[in-house]
Amino acid sequence: MKLYNIAKSGNCHKVRLLLSLLDLDYVTYDLDLTQHEQSSPDYLAINPFAQAPALDDEGVIIRDSQAILVYLASQYGGEQWWPQHNAVLLAEITAWLSTAANEVAHGPARLRAHYLFGRKIEINFAVETTKKVLTIINQHLTKQHWLVDNKLSIADLAIYPYLALAHEGKVDMSPYHQINEWCGRIESLPQYVAMPGIKLNNEYENIMTETKPPLPPFDEASAIKKVRMAEDAWNSRDPDRVAQVYTEDTLWRNRAEFPKGREQVRAFLTRKWNKELEYRLIKELWAYTDNRIAVRFAYEWRDDSGQWYRAYGNENWEFNAQGLMQRRFASINDMPINETERLFHWPLGKRPDDHASLSELGL
Repeated sequence: MKLYNIAKSGNCHKVRLLLSLLDLDYVTYDLDLTQHEQSSPDYLAINPFAQAPALDDEGVIIRDSQAILVYLASQYGGEQWWPQHNAVLLAEITAWLSTAANEVAHGPARLRAHYLFGRKIEINFAVETTKKVLTIINQHLTKQHWLVDNKLSIADLAIYPYLALAHEGKVDMSPYHQINEWCGRIESLPQYVAMPGIKLNNEYENIMTETKPPLPPFDEASAIKKVRMAEDAWNSRDPDRVAQVYTEDTLWRNRAEFPKGREQVRAFLTRKWNKELEYRLIKELWAYTDNRIAVRFAYEWRDDSGQWYRAYGNENWEFNAQGLMQRRFASINDMPINETERLFHWPLGKRPDDHASLSELGL
């Protein structure tokens, strides 16, 4: 199974979410927008609308994110995801899929496209559409935890990404408490995958807090947890999310760069993940004491020409009393590899809990 993907697309993200929740094996093909690959003859043969996502399931081609959700739910999800014998529930799910393709697309998604990518839109219409749809969804969620039958469904996945990304369209989400709690429930799912731009609402990773447990002094268990949480954050490839775990005046050495403070860290990470495509990382605890942790890591990535690399590195961390990292020193080497030599194949985002560690992989 192959997913034709755009990393910053909320429509692609909803498909990646369902693929992860269904625990399906697939490969991601990131379209190269700088080369207008979405308009190339090869891709137009897959999706003549020149849009992503598109899914190739052993020769079965499905285009459009809502259609892909329906296909995956009905083909692989069983009654839990596609209640085919309950016409009422199917109608309710379909109605929310229509909302995702209409009001959400014409409201918060369109505002994000304007402010983030410079797309020209009728702003007043998009703002009013956004207010209307957010009010309706927020009111609906006062009565239940999920959109349909008080159970997680593809209706939730269809609506979620562009609401979680609404802040990028300069939408103030603070009045919509029920939506924020609902986003937190989705983000707390064990197989949740993040994407660049989403600011998590779940209990631990709320970016508004300036305390980041576990706190020093560390023991082995808390050091291991701190390392894994850092790995998960970096695998989100979201500069905003990652930057928030560092102090405002954090000092770094990363290879030959020396970022100072959160803003320079955020800029560094943005450049990094624009260059390092299909990034997947594994970290492992090496040593700890008091407020310091030493880590070794490896990550795999490819450049825009398709050349793959495995980077090996060591880093030293120092934390303040609130658990924020105040100093980070990293030494990293890149080794070119063939695509057939790759060892990290999980869907982009959090490494599955049952995936082999660096030691288990012999790295």
